[in-house]
Amino acid sequence: MLTNNIADALGKTYDFIIVGGGTAGLVLASRLSEDSSITVAVLEAGDNTIDDPMTSIPAPYGRQLGNPKYDWGFMTKKQRFSNDREMLWSRGKGLGGSSSINFLAWTFPPAIDVDAFEKLGNPGWNWSEFLRYSKKIERFHPPTKEVTDLFPHTYGNNRGTSGPLQTTIAPHFYTVDSMLKETLANKGMFEAPDDPYNGVINGTWSASSSIDPKTWTRSTSATAYLVTAQDRPNLTVLTQAAVSRVIFAERLDGTDDLTATGVEFLHQGQTYTLDARKEVILSAGAIKDPQILELSGIGRREVLSKIGVETILELPGVGENLQDHNYAAISYELDPARYQTFNSLLTPEVAREADIS
Repeated sequence: MLTNNIADALGKTYDFIIVGGGTAGLVLASRLSEDSSITVAVLEAGDNTIDDPMTSIPAPYGRQLGNPKYDWGFMTKKQRFSNDREMLWSRGKGLGGSSSINFLAWTFPPAIDVDAFEKLGNPGWNWSEFLRYSKKIERFHPPTKEVTDLFPHTYGNNRGTSGPLQTTIAPHFYTVDSMLKETLANKGMFEAPDDPYNGVINGTWSASSSIDPKTWTRSTSATAYLVTAQDRPNLTVLTQAAVSRVIFAERLDGTDDLTATGVEFLHQGQTYTLDARKEVILSAGAIKDPQILELSGIGRREVLSKIGVETILELPGVGENLQDHNYAAISYELDPARYQTFNSLLTPEVAREADIS
């Protein structure tokens, strides 16, 4: 059930409560609810944006950033190496999470980075497992010969062919794409190996896109995993439900163990609780998850005391050590007689040709 009616979610105890209906949360909800004996609730702070043209149509990518309907719109602290600028730190809000507002690039990280997780003491977190599950997720649609003749692509054989997430290569490319690639090569930027999806990504190459070529719409965790599962009677997905804290059972004497029994959340200005029989799964992202833990009393004591939250488990790593990269745009002026750019869409001649105003 996909709903924003609070009455549809209350009065039940769920086996699993998933906090966040984003990129990972909806995958978990779909997979767990495949077992009809298990009940699952998903609480998503944003709206149902599955059929919203701003998320389903690829062309408006980037326009969602900073819009509170689709983006949490976090701001960084002042960055002293960037003239004290505060940077927009976008994170998806609504079903599908950031998979609904990203720039649609389907890329893999370097194998050496993934293998490092296992070397740090996390068995199973390695490149071979990452690749196996990535192929399970993906349904890659190879480009036609007409596309590769115009703009050569390298995509290799490490691609999934039967997963729910649709990926492909766009059929249209601007002359600036070829020009940029040639320029980088002329400056010594070597091309990537034949298969940039095999763990070696350094160089210049063009990524596939998370687009369904049958409809030319964005493929997200919501369209890939939720749409086919939303009518299961054992699955409830409630939108406009922002979780404020995890509820824990009273500790047994002499132990520091905590057992999550439910969550507290806000829905349309009112506070409610849901009970969990087995697990509460935090899947609200790299920024919201530690915030929810801290509001629940888990984190650094000095941080929690400043916001008036009692520390029930001191865990200094919560909310610390996050590193991220930001999007940076560089503009160049090009000769319009030689290179086709989006600027041509702004000319009166193109508008008249398209019969738009």
